[in-house]
Amino acid sequence: MNTLYKNKSENYDNLELSVKQLIDSLSSTENINTIEDDIYYNTAKNFGTRLNIKTYDELIEKVSQLGIGQVTIRMILDEKIVIQLDECFTCSDLDYLGKAVCYFEAGILAGAISTIVNKDMDAIETRCNALGDSFCEFEITEKKENSKNKNFHNIEHNKDISLLNLTLHSLNLVKNYKKIENESKRFHCTNQKLNKALRNVEKINEFNQIILDSIPNCLAVIDRNGTIIKINNRYKKLCFKNNVEVGNINIKDVDWKTRYEEVLKTGEPAIWHEIIDGVEYLIFESPIDDGHGVLRQLIPVESDFIKLLLQKINFLEKENRYYKNKVMEKEKDKIDNVIVYSEKMKEAVRYIKKVSKTDATVLLRGESGTGKSVFARKIHEESLRKDYPFVYIDCTTIPKNFFEAELFGYEPGAFTGARKNGKKGKLEAAEGGTIFLDEIAEIPIETQSKLLRFLQERKFEKIAGVKTHTVDVRVIAATNQNLEEMVRLGNFRKDLYYRLNVINITLPPLRERWEDIPHLINKYILDFSRETGTEVKEVSEEGMKILINYDWPGNVRELENVVKRLVIFSEGKVITKEEILSELNSTYDMEKDTSYHLNNSENNERNLIINLLKKYDYNKTRVSKELGITRPTLYNKMKKYNIDY
Repeated sequence: MNTLYKNKSENYDNLELSVKQLIDSLSSTENINTIEDDIYYNTAKNFGTRLNIKTYDELIEKVSQLGIGQVTIRMILDEKIVIQLDECFTCSDLDYLGKAVCYFEAGILAGAISTIVNKDMDAIETRCNALGDSFCEFEITEKKENSKNKNFHNIEHNKDISLLNLTLHSLNLVKNYKKIENESKRFHCTNQKLNKALRNVEKINEFNQIILDSIPNCLAVIDRNGTIIKINNRYKKLCFKNNVEVGNINIKDVDWKTRYEEVLKTGEPAIWHEIIDGVEYLIFESPIDDGHGVLRQLIPVESDFIKLLLQKINFLEKENRYYKNKVMEKEKDKIDNVIVYSEKMKEAVRYIKKVSKTDATVLLRGESGTGKSVFARKIHEESLRKDYPFVYIDCTTIPKNFFEAELFGYEPGAFTGARKNGKKGKLEAAEGGTIFLDEIAEIPIETQSKLLRFLQERKFEKIAGVKTHTVDVRVIAATNQNLEEMVRLGNFRKDLYYRLNVINITLPPLRERWEDIPHLINKYILDFSRETGTEVKEVSEEGMKILINYDWPGNVRELENVVKRLVIFSEGKVITKEEILSELNSTYDMEKDTSYHLNNSENNERNLIINLLKKYDYNKTRVSKELGITRPTLYNKMKKYNIDY
């Protein structure tokens, strides 16, 4: 057994079922003149039924995810369903051929809709790019008893949905490559030759042999008695040194490991691997002619067919892991959806999960963009208040004079311009649930005393009101500022600070949780690619090192924005080191020094803001956009760092 097999054997087992279906499609001599229908339509229909699609919305989403095209449901009637497919995988780039060719897409749609309507359905392509149309159109109707399309035997259901996605993507890969497309054209030419041959019964055997010899793999046909009745030239050269006559040789007389008796008995194909003359082969034996014989095929592991699949496996592993994680997440707590690999984040998440089950006030601390609002919502979703409102307030966006009205509400006629019927405050709106006060340090000192009373007694009065209101609300606050220093300077009430600081959780900046960066990048690439319908890309090893070593002053928010831009503007399938440096250079003016802001703790947030202000001629809107923060937050940071512009 050579080294390649040892390294790849597990992958072959995973490919076994899908390849078996492809080979089975070649097994029927009566249908060989329509081999494209058999390979693509029936195989795809089997896969379509395994996608477990329950609704038409799921159908639209799944077909897009698989890269087959963009589905539009045109008509749903009792007698038929009409589906339009734009950007069709098979034919979108084809010239006029005079015939519809999208058997693979038709099969997927037929199988999926069979599951939706709980009937065995067939799809017929009525419009196609290959017919001169600008899109494909399929009519799906209930399968008739005399339908010419014959489904293959059932494949054992693969419980791992990620492997099914891998198989489908692998089929797409094979068909995308020019060499495989050329082989498909050759099969089509072979079909035309066979159709002509069938008009002359005396020449059928001669043309059958031509077909066998035109197929690039080793093929032999064995009858139910074990006699080799057909063999192509490629197989002859491999096994027989002399020019032998088939029809007189029994499989027992040659040194072949075979399972043809098992195949004839069960009606199921067999697949295994073995080494012949130092070359490793995958061997397939499948029944033909209603169990009257067996088609035996040898495919070299080093063939283009296998190589193309293996070349793509490493890239597909990321998507495979993503789909597996999605399945596993259903059995975990919702908070586990957050990507956590670093020890600091694991510790923070463990603490948050414990705190979520209590009703204590929580103070989340951390730099801008570390995900404080995300974790505030997670605490609410994990708490007993999850079925009640979660009310978010960004304290930086509320003018000083309106903060009390926004939080506590007001009675009719409270001030000029007030609503006629008064207004309910955010605290009342959050009754039974959670209120999240983001950037709590921005609350005016005048309003802090009233908030303190609410935290102590859960009571308050509206502006211009005399009635005392009592509400049951949990408070979560967040800040990126030094509250202790603000208390010392008299800018924040000491007693309010102690009331808020019951549970104190500090979220680490991204530069201190670098282990999470590759996983966050992969998640953002997959999410953004599905959202926009763009090709999934990967980051080169050198490029990933740069992103890991970058200081990320804007933390997770900045990382997500950079990844989105790289996905959009990157030229190839792999995002390169040069493209990443160019993006970081253009964003942070790094042309003269590519190490600027990379692992340099002295280049702190204050220096970054000053440099960006100079770069953009003190345009606060552009600077805040570059930092991934709001204008009010930028002003607060400028005030914090005594930046006077």
